[in-house]
Order: sequence, then C-alpha cells, then structure tokens
Amino acid sequence: MLRRIAVLCALAVLCACSVDDDIRYIEIVVEKKIVVEVPAKNTKPTADAGKSTIGFTWETFYLRAVASVDPDGDILAYQWSLDQRPPRSTAVIGNIYAPETTFVPDLPGKYLITVIVHDGRVYSNPATVTITVTATPFVVGEIVEIIGYPAGVIWIGDIAFEPDGGAFWALTGTSQSLPEWLRIDAETGAILSRTPNNEFFLNHGSEITIAGDELWATTFGASNGIPQAFISQVDPATGVILSQFPCPASTTGGYCEGLAWDGSKFWAGASDGKNIVGFDKAGKIISTIIDPWGTINSNLDLDWNHNQNTLLSVKNNYTAQINTATGELLNNSEVPIGKPGGWDGELFWVPDNFSQTIKGIYIGQ
Repeated sequence: MLRRIAVLCALAVLCACSVDDDIRYIEIVVEKKIVVEVPAKNTKPTADAGKSTIGFTWETFYLRAVASVDPDGDILAYQWSLDQRPPRSTAVIGNIYAPETTFVPDLPGKYLITVIVHDGRVYSNPATVTITVTATPFVVGEIVEIIGYPAGVIWIGDIAFEPDGGAFWALTGTSQSLPEWLRIDAETGAILSRTPNNEFFLNHGSEITIAGDELWATTFGASNGIPQAFISQVDPATGVILSQFPCPASTTGGYCEGLAWDGSKFWAGASDGKNIVGFDKAGKIISTIIDPWGTINSNLDLDWNHNQNTLLSVKNNYTAQINTATGELLNNSEVPIGKPGGWDGELFWVPDNFSQTIKGIYIGQ
C-alpha cells in the first residue's frame, strides 16, 4: 500500500539588476509542490486455522481460515500445509490455496495442519490445527451412551443442545402436558435450571433449537381464527414468548416440521409441503431445498451438523444429512432411531419416554 505525501519545495535565486547604473540585488523565491508516493506502514496479518477437533477415519473435515485478519484491510492469500500425519498415510488437503478447504484422513492418528496468509507484502505467523483421528468404532444406529431422566421427570418432548454440547434444553412434563423447561447437564443428567412453560401452544408437537444464546421453538395456534404455525423466540428465564412470526415453510396452515439453526439462519419444513426452507429471524426466506425426499414433510426433525456444515434430518425415524447448497441427501441411514432429538456434535440424542432415558445414537459423520 502506498501513501501520498505532498512536499512543498522552495528555491531561492539571487539575481542582479541595474537601475540607473546602480547594481541592485534581489532574491526571487520559487515554490513547487511535489507529490511523493512512499510505502505506508504495513502491519503483519494474523492467520486463524480454526479449532482442533477429533473424528474418525474417512470423515470429511472442513478447514476454514476465513477468520484470518489483516489490520490494514489488505486482501489475503492463503496457503495450507499438512505438516504431520501418521506413517503410511497418503491423505492430502483439498485445495491448499483456498480460504476454506477439505481434508479426509485415511489412518488413525494425529494430523497437524498449518495455514499462513500473505497480504501482498509479508507473511503471517503460521496458525495450526490438530485433528485427532480414530478408526470408526460404531455402526450407524448403534446406541453409544445412555443417560437417565432427571429425578421427577417422566416425559420429555424435543431437546436442543447448546453450542458447546455441555448442556441441553428440554420441554418436560407428562404425556398430557409439558409445563416446564429444563436445562440439563449433558454428562450427568443433573438439572441446571428450571423455567415454567407458560405457553399453551408450546407442546408435544413443538420443535426446539438454540440460536447462539437464544431459545427458539415451533408453535401451533391460530391467526384470525385460521390455524397457523409459528416460529417463536422463548425467554429462557420466564418461558414467555418474546417474538414470533408465521412458519415460512407452511403455505396452507400445516405444522412446522423440524427447526435447526446453522449459525446465520433457521431451517424448517412443514407438514403441508415438500420443501425445506432457510430463513432469518424475521421469517424472510433466504434459501430453499426443493423436495429432497419426494414426499410431504410429515414426521420430520432437523438439526445442524456444525462439524460438516450439513443439515441433519430425521425423516420417518431414519436419518440423513443434507447438503444445503445442492439439496443432495448424504449418509442415508437404514436403521430407525426414533424422533425427536438433538445433535451434540458427536451423537444424536433421542428421549425414550418409556424407559425414561435419553439415548446417544451414532448416526455417522
């Protein structure tokens, strides 16, 4: 980057002249403004390789350096490198010059991946991420972990995990009503907080999700006497609905089916339609996945797989992941797991109101 500096130069000239045979000397000053371009001070950019993670062989990992920054606002170039991998591994990084790329490990072990960025003048310090890989130990549909319901809880509707997976929210009560929200420790099953559910239309058919630190749910009520599905923000301290808007996926008053938050928008289907739509917190539709199953979206649950950036679906009790850019169904499961539930980043957790346990099920990566 160049910086323009204006320099004012003055040149003094001593001249002699004759006036009536008398020699006089006068000084003439000539000024000239000169613009000089000099390099501006440059600040080294900072690379960001993302967070270290764990996973399984042949799982697709998404490498992202988009959080890298240049204080001067210069456009950055990226370069990835695989600096450590297990012996005999032939795994490679997809596009080493892209800000976002992929990596598929082929053997168990540790993989050390580095990214550096360049602002056109200087390279950043390297940033690294470690991927620790084990051989896939489970089969799809296998119950890996089980936690019991908290004491006194006999029925759980949908559940939704907080972003770090350490706790989840659940609508709880009986088969007739769900009068209480619980925040539950995912490891121990202990109740962390209790909130009354003060909304009649938050019930057994409601899907819930966490959007950042906000609690959202689907509700079903009426607008001017006409049945209407809504997306509602719920105050986790009081259980009161703070705001709501009609479910964008529904066109004829059907139930809103599934609710997931991908970090920037919601995804939902509806019992009166075949499409899955992505929409913002005001209900404006941003994206549409056209008819991924070829059937009406009844009995559908949705969650977001932050590991793979795919939409996780449970349709008629069978799981699949959806590439939201192409609408392609990925990792279709032939093993029924039940519905509804929540994804914690590793397992899909399904409440079982008969055994009063929540089952962590492996559904593939």
